[in-house]
Parts: sequence; structure tokens; C-alpha cells
Amino acid sequence: MPIRLFKRKAVLSGEVDVETAETLHAWLIEAPGRTIDLGGCTHIHPACVQVVLASGAPVLALPADADLHGWLAPLFSPD
Repeated sequence: MPIRLFKRKAVLSGEVDVETAETLHAWLIEAPGRTIDLGGCTHIHPACVQVVLASGAPVLALPADADLHGWLAPLFSPD
């Protein structure tokens, strides 16, 4: 699975598929103040992006992949 869940941080990597959205959502609503690391993603399903956006969880790292970074930076970078 392209997700590793720690006490306070979820680390997503590789190709993050739609099935990950449900796991991520359940983990995020379990406890407030959790964070997301997208640094290792090479692809992320839009459902997972929606889960992260809806949760308001801080994104600690954006993907290193230039194209994916370009798409996600406007959504998750501070103004």
C-alpha cells in the first residue's frame, strides 16, 4: 500500500490509488492535528487529494516530481 501511517503523520509514496482515500480519511478523522507528507508520490488519485483538502490537515512535503508538484502546489502551499 502506498501509505504509511504513524501516530501524527501519514507518508504517501509511489502511485497513490483510489483505495487509499478511504484509509486516509478514516485515519485523519480519528484524531485532530495529524499531518500529511506527499514527498514520495509519483501519482495521487484525485479522491485522495479531496480527502486531504477536506480535512484541512497540513501538508508537510509536496511531491518531488516536477509535474505533480506543479499541480499540487497551488492547492497545498500557503498563500
